[in-house]
Amino acid sequence: MPFEVTSRRARFAARSARSVLAALTCAACGASAFAQEPEPPATEELEQADDLAELSLEDLLGIEIETVHGASRRAQSSLEAPSSVALIEHSDFDLFDRRTLAEVLRSIGGLDVTNDRNYEHLGVRGFNPLGDYNSRVLLSLEGHRLNNAIYDTAPIGRDLPIDIALLERVEFARGPGSSLYGSNAFFGVLELRPKTGGDIDGWELEAGGASFGGLESRATFGKKLADGAEWLVSASAFSTDGPTLTYDEFAGTPTDGTTRGTDYEESYSFYSSWLQGDWTVLGGFGSREKGIPTGSFDTVFDADNRTTDAQGFLDVAWRPELAADTELEARVAYDQYDYDGVYLYDTTGSGGLAEEPYFDDGHATSLCASLLLTTTTWTDHAVSVGAEARRSFALDQHAYDVFGDYVDDERQRTNWGVFADDEWSFAERWRLRSGLRFDDATDDSPELSPRLGLIWLADECSALKLLYGRSFRAPNAYESFYGDGVLSKPNPALQPEEIETYELVWERVVAGQWRASASIYHYEISDMIVEGVDPSDGVPIFQNQERAIANGLELEGEKHFDGGSRVRASWSLQKAMNDTLDEELVNSPRQLGKLGFDTPLGYDDVRLALEAQATSARLTYDRDRTEPFVVVNATLLTRRLGEGVELAFGVHNLFDSDYYDPVGSEFQQDSLLQDGRSFRLRLSISR
Repeated sequence: MPFEVTSRRARFAARSARSVLAALTCAACGASAFAQEPEPPATEELEQADDLAELSLEDLLGIEIETVHGASRRAQSSLEAPSSVALIEHSDFDLFDRRTLAEVLRSIGGLDVTNDRNYEHLGVRGFNPLGDYNSRVLLSLEGHRLNNAIYDTAPIGRDLPIDIALLERVEFARGPGSSLYGSNAFFGVLELRPKTGGDIDGWELEAGGASFGGLESRATFGKKLADGAEWLVSASAFSTDGPTLTYDEFAGTPTDGTTRGTDYEESYSFYSSWLQGDWTVLGGFGSREKGIPTGSFDTVFDADNRTTDAQGFLDVAWRPELAADTELEARVAYDQYDYDGVYLYDTTGSGGLAEEPYFDDGHATSLCASLLLTTTTWTDHAVSVGAEARRSFALDQHAYDVFGDYVDDERQRTNWGVFADDEWSFAERWRLRSGLRFDDATDDSPELSPRLGLIWLADECSALKLLYGRSFRAPNAYESFYGDGVLSKPNPALQPEEIETYELVWERVVAGQWRASASIYHYEISDMIVEGVDPSDGVPIFQNQERAIANGLELEGEKHFDGGSRVRASWSLQKAMNDTLDEELVNSPRQLGKLGFDTPLGYDDVRLALEAQATSARLTYDRDRTEPFVVVNATLLTRRLGEGVELAFGVHNLFDSDYYDPVGSEFQQDSLLQDGRSFRLRLSISR
């Protein structure tokens, strides 16, 4: 007997039926013989259904729709999205032993991640400026903004306040998104779709161990009740001692440049959700302490220098169905972020003895309210209009030691925006996307962010997209107002940076069989904010760089084979330049290559996964170059130990390659050696 489609996500997909009909037809005709899901409904049944809500849940699952949310703030087919969208499902997290969001992002074409052994930094299409904390990508959890209010950081490491085991999927919509999201959606929108209580429907326990003394654990409980309500609670913890490291730059210290136990990391997180009817409540908190082994910022080497990041949020959303073709979303959210840094300095001049700690901290609290109305009332149009306002009640930054205060900046900030977006189906296979947003904020000039997209659905499985967009990023409180005059200087005169993008995208998707895409793009950035040095005194300062440009080509493909094997590959050719100085940008790889392969080993529930990630040479801060490298990872996963039992063994950097990531001017080194071969073992049990 068919189940009634009652979940919020299913109802939303149902109301978006007109925007995904092409994908439905493609999936219905393209389901492969080896797919484990139920057979898709017959074409005649699809033609008879005026709305997806008339289909049973089994039919909906069998269709294998590939919908995305972040590109338009609503559900739609990936072919019709006004962006090139990368999708990584949760099954890939397990199969390739990905334990952080950074590891997930490394597998996406056009993205690279660098690690300075304190934070992980995301690069997009050749842009990964030193000193940035992922402020040019908007990170959203089910529509809730996770970029903090001081540094605009998108946390992608263990500082993410939700365990990625709780994510159903990760979407990355490439290209400017300010026309819908405002500041920070500069290079793209990263949308995290969490699991619900019904997805868990019981409990999950997970434990793991890794090289360098790594330990992790998780306990999750979730349920869907008889009245349709869903609840979920989860807690996670992680710790590692880190590897022993040696730096030639500190060969003259008492340890001869070797440090042990200072690259440690400890984190924990708690997440909970409640869904009932039109209401959704999400809440989470995470804290992460990280040792700094590199002697950065002129600190004492081989001492307990460390940073702590703690982030909490509460999000309440109300989504009533105003009509069969109209949906409203009203949201109120509270966020709090705290940063604490402890840096040890030799104040005696004796050469290596830490006498006094230097404390560096930041604190932010903010409240956000938003409205979003989506309707298909008008024939051939899907219209979204919205407004949001954010009040940051505290943006506090301090730096001090026993000798006095060096930074004492406390301020508040208000920013708001209104936007409208329209998808016009002006012909049978043509879509015109247009959007415009107006933003204003305390101490910043108003910004207009337009976007246009012309999409041709060549057939049921193919699309050609011509896209234009303009986005901005306002300078954050750290860039504008932090500075002790010695290690850094404030620059309250910073202006917002802006980007204009032009992109041509071709995509073809045959669900369950193969997919392919190609993209050519051109980026123009004005007033880009970068960390430099004031030539008058040699003190680091953030400045507006006049102009940067980037051109690139991205190719991606995925193929499923009879018998259950799969291969996925991407190649990116990119060139990002400082157009004013006519020179290559620092930390900008010209080429990125990704190759992944997984296959069953005699049984469907025993699989081997291999992946290779290649990065070309990159320019360092001192105008040197890192060597190109290839890192190979391998994972063996089995579910044959019992029902609900999963065991995974992963080897990272299988061939123990030496490779380096560029770092900023606050380091004695211009690049840092990354981890060699390491091992991870994970056991999970679910009931």
